[in-house]
Amino acid sequence: LRLLPGAALLGRSAAVADAAAAAGLPASEAWDLLPPAQDAGLITLDASGRLEFGHDLIREALLDTLPVTERLSVHARMADLLERRPAADPASLAAYAHDAAGAATPGKQDAARAVAACRAAAAALLRGLSYERAADLLETAVSVRAQARVPGPVAPLLVERAEAVLLCGRLRDARTMFDEAAAVATREGDVNRLARAAIGLGGIWVDEHRTRIEWERVAGIQRRALAALPASESCLRSRLTVRLAAEEVYQGAPVEPVLAALEQARRTGDGEVLAEALSLCHHALLTPRYARDRLPLAEELIKVAAGAGKGMLALMGLCWRTVDLFLLGDPRAERSLAELRDRAEFLTCKTIGYIVEAIDVMLLIRAGRLDDAEARATTCYQLGEQVGDADALGYLGAHLAVIRWAQGRESDVLDMVSVVATSPTLVPAEFAFRATVVCFTAAAGRHDEARTLLTRLLAPAPPAAGPPAPYQPGADLAGLPESSTWLAGMAALAEAAYLLGDADLARRVYPLLEPYAALPVMASLATVCLGSVRRPLGLAALAMGDPRRAAGHLTGAVEATRLLGNRPVTVLTQADLAEALIALGERERAADLLRDAALAAKELDMGLRAEQWTARRLEISHREGTVRKDGRTWIFTLGSRRAAVPDMVGVRHLVTLLLNPGTPISALELATGEDAASMAPAARQPLLDDQALTAYREHARRLMNEIAEADAEPAERLRAQLDLVMGELRAATGRGGRRRSFADPGERARTAVRKAVKRAIDEITAADPEIGRSIAASVTTGTQCLYTPGDVTWSYPSP
Repeated sequence: LRLLPGAALLGRSAAVADAAAAAGLPASEAWDLLPPAQDAGLITLDASGRLEFGHDLIREALLDTLPVTERLSVHARMADLLERRPAADPASLAAYAHDAAGAATPGKQDAARAVAACRAAAAALLRGLSYERAADLLETAVSVRAQARVPGPVAPLLVERAEAVLLCGRLRDARTMFDEAAAVATREGDVNRLARAAIGLGGIWVDEHRTRIEWERVAGIQRRALAALPASESCLRSRLTVRLAAEEVYQGAPVEPVLAALEQARRTGDGEVLAEALSLCHHALLTPRYARDRLPLAEELIKVAAGAGKGMLALMGLCWRTVDLFLLGDPRAERSLAELRDRAEFLTCKTIGYIVEAIDVMLLIRAGRLDDAEARATTCYQLGEQVGDADALGYLGAHLAVIRWAQGRESDVLDMVSVVATSPTLVPAEFAFRATVVCFTAAAGRHDEARTLLTRLLAPAPPAAGPPAPYQPGADLAGLPESSTWLAGMAALAEAAYLLGDADLARRVYPLLEPYAALPVMASLATVCLGSVRRPLGLAALAMGDPRRAAGHLTGAVEATRLLGNRPVTVLTQADLAEALIALGERERAADLLRDAALAAKELDMGLRAEQWTARRLEISHREGTVRKDGRTWIFTLGSRRAAVPDMVGVRHLVTLLLNPGTPISALELATGEDAASMAPAARQPLLDDQALTAYREHARRLMNEIAEADAEPAERLRAQLDLVMGELRAATGRGGRRRSFADPGERARTAVRKAVKRAIDEITAADPEIGRSIAASVTTGTQCLYTPGDVTWSYPSP
């Protein structure tokens, strides 16, 4: 116990020389103590002179034997040793920082040494992309400094800690730490650290501070920091300039100042400044208008950040590239997502891990795994809340809304979507949730309420002074702010126009969507997918009364959405296409599409949709058939088809059934005109009485005995006689030797009607196969006969 407790404090393994130093023993004495420890199974020793504990429980038990005072002594001895030992690698620096911090106590002079050691080790770890370990060391440094009341400025340490925590993707924690750092830097008059804290307050995205008061507070800090910076601080000034310009875009400002700030960042020649500017500029351009312009920015960001050794910014570039590919409907997106997932896990970056999780939910919905997606959406939301992502509630609302919309259960989440639509956590430019509320309200059949909500959505903003401008029907939709959810909002308005039959709204939505016909409808960072833009274009065309144009868009949408791998929206679009075909008079094609959509919906947990589409198919497929008698000929007419067959018993049976759909009729009534229920039951009459049956069996036994004793030729004659007798017995008995009876009237009628109806259907099928198949599929015979009406109702027209 003289050597091992101190060694246990160094970790799971340690060099023997270091363990000796920790215990305050000469190295030679330490080596003498090792064999008994090895024999006891406490440690193993490798060829390089390192000891390793056999189990963590052994190490923990040894640590429990180490008094607090001795722990401080061990850390102090190791800190002295490591301070004298030249080291530049992160592991050695971290070990030194650990021991220096362990040796520091309130009031001790070596606290300053511990803080310096932690900062130096953290800087090395950050260069090596070990963000969590760096953040932990800087947290230790802040704690040690506070306890020991180390003199000197504290803003530099607070900024470093907050920056490391932000690199870990812990957005909420980082915001709190940057706020503290900004306040301390202001108090200490450190304009450089104030600028870095102000930049960090923005986070890694844009518009992370959603309430107006909070946004103005943070923007005020950033503006003050920019104003305080001297002209010589070109890099910090550039970073603040591009941040402020990007933030203003999310308040309705144009993007041109962001692009100008990006060029200013290029002129600094600093890789980190340019990479950060590229990421912020990309975020400011996150609207459909710039869908094809963003991907080059993402690729440049990856290159610049990787070259500058900025792992987090390179990860942001990979994130933006993945999002861009999804928003373009590019098949390379999922491969890029896999790379992003691996890199985020390697860097243990929780905020990017959350975006990956949100996209995974979208992919589960696209695959039609709606139950799995719903469960995963909840887990995803919890992760978003944990990291402090401002969009966590919005993403959860979007995921659940899309799932219920696909299932045709919009009313189930209408209240929830309404709450999200009014949440202060949404981007100020967001209108897609409000448009979704209009659409879902219309889908629930509450059309008047939906129109009122639509009026509020499209009403112009009141002027700064004077009375509000009156709402004009068909307000200019182009005035709605562009954002990352703009396409989803316009798609919801197109669907609302279709559901409400609002041709004016459809005419205004259509030209706004048309330039983006080749894109998928996706929101934000590819967190939901609503299929091809051609679908809302098709719905708008239907609302405008142009089914031919609608059919063209919807046909393209079915194929484009299938290529996206979005199974639920593919079947939804097939059903929409069916409506366009119905309007064009192509009912057979429409019925086929509705049948296929209903079958697919049953597999995808879209049962309500399947029922709706099945009912709609029967509605549009229903036909009126007529049957009449002309002399000795029966004539069946179905649309343009005609089948003429001779008067037959089976045809008369069929006509009775067809003209009484859904009504069971007994075979006896069909055959005799008498109701089976009114007839007295007939007595059973066996085919053979007891005496005859006994005689047959006795004769059979006698023949078998004679066959056994006869020669070949007589035996053959006897076998023939036996076969005749056995045939009579089989005809007269059933299973178990039970005697058969003569058929009663009901049984004879069942057999006769079945045969007669079959012959009649064969005659009709020969005259017209389609009419014959329709009747054959709907008529059943037996003791009770029935015509179950399918898509045809038969009538006998009056003369």
